[in-house]
Amino acid sequence: MPLFDYLPSDGVMIGLSATSKKQLIENIAEHAGALTELSARAVFDALMQRERLGSTAIGGGTAIPHAVFADLAHSVVIISILEKPVGFDSHDKKPVDIICTILGPDQAD
Repeated sequence: MPLFDYLPSDGVMIGLSATSKKQLIENIAEHAGALTELSARAVFDALMQRERLGSTAIGGGTAIPHAVFADLAHSVVIISILEKPVGFDSHDKKPVDIICTILGPDQAD
């Protein structure tokens, strides 16, 4: 199934404003909480825990933060386009302005 099959109609955030990685993930978590039955805090904590393992920035101004949740029935994708890029600890040292967040059930591939 293509990735965009998991993108809800209101899963795109354009012109998102954030001044840091933490603030960006907070904003995404709030939106994810509204799209799912997950709490925004649970999403934030899971995404930040994943970031502590290593940055999900893949270079070229793009990041793919992701996490799994036992309470999630199906995967959800959120695309965020930032107003201004923010630092995301990317290996190429470039800030990110395109973020594809993937939240999935804990038993999904």
